Amino acid sequence: MKTLPEIPEDQKTPVVQLLLRIIQEQSEEIDRLKEEISKLKGQKSRSKIPPSNVSSDAKHKIDAPIEREIILGTREGKSGKSKEQ
Repeated sequence: MKTLPEIPEDQKTPVVQLLLRIIQEQSEEIDRLKEEISKLKGQKSRSKIPPSNVSSDAKHKIDAPIEREIILGTREGKSGKSKEQ
């Protein structure tokens, strides 16, 4: 997307400020319409959430003991007889 050059404050007349607001509103409307078109075409809509910075390999590792216990149903520690025996 093209960006506007920076406009110095002393050159931002009321008319220029109005035009900048109109440009911003139109840009937002274009984004909404593009998303609606993709929905109507059955395409996946763009996510509003930024992508994760974690690599795909790191996502599949279970490093934390609590996560391992929850996901695998196991706990770290000694295996074997219970204390009551």
